[in-house]
Amino acid sequence: SLEDRFEYSVYLKLVKKSIEEITEVYEKYKGHVEKSYMTLNKIHKATETCEIPDEIKIVAESKSERLTFEKAKKKKLRQRRMNPTPAQRVLEQLQSGMTDARQSEELKDKVGMPSRSLMLRELESKGVVVHVHDKIQQDLQRKMCFTFQYKDEGFNVQVFIKTTLLKEFRIHREHIVSMQAGHKVTDIEFGGEDFLRLNCFRLQRLLAWIYAEGAL
Repeated sequence: SLEDRFEYSVYLKLVKKSIEEITEVYEKYKGHVEKSYMTLNKIHKATETCEIPDEIKIVAESKSERLTFEKAKKKKLRQRRMNPTPAQRVLEQLQSGMTDARQSEELKDKVGMPSRSLMLRELESKGVVVHVHDKIQQDLQRKMCFTFQYKDEGFNVQVFIKTTLLKEFRIHREHIVSMQAGHKVTDIEFGGEDFLRLNCFRLQRLLAWIYAEGAL
């Protein structure tokens, strides 16, 4: 009837209005996230090297002001010289004698991706691995090697027996967040089919160590 069609038309208009409102809020949120990312990216780059623009230096000197970044830069350089991370040592070795700044930045991107390989017995002794599938024989378990590779706010994990890839899984950002909260004192399964259970607290600490060791 005409009355039903009219009511349906009103309903569709309300749906359209709601969609437009949701889209508007989404676009505003997306813009806010992009702006926040750009700001945090600038902060990260600035605090990584503590380099100060010449304009700021000149103004500070004219007012006889000592900049905190100068102190931070000296401390960072001393720390890098006296106690470099493994990634910093590798980068310095690769960069020695290199004159192309662009190639140097490309190397930095490649080297600055934290990665670590550990045998199963090491992970068990650290309390990270609490259970391995019963069907995996003990002699094979002794040969299992786990490679953790940081990528996109998470870790890709590959499990090898010598050169054979046995299993591959990912520890997502969401996993890491949950391990810092409700799952902190629990065990979580990875790899599917009860392949592996890891202790969240120990795993979180291991991932933080891998990331810090690989930091530039």
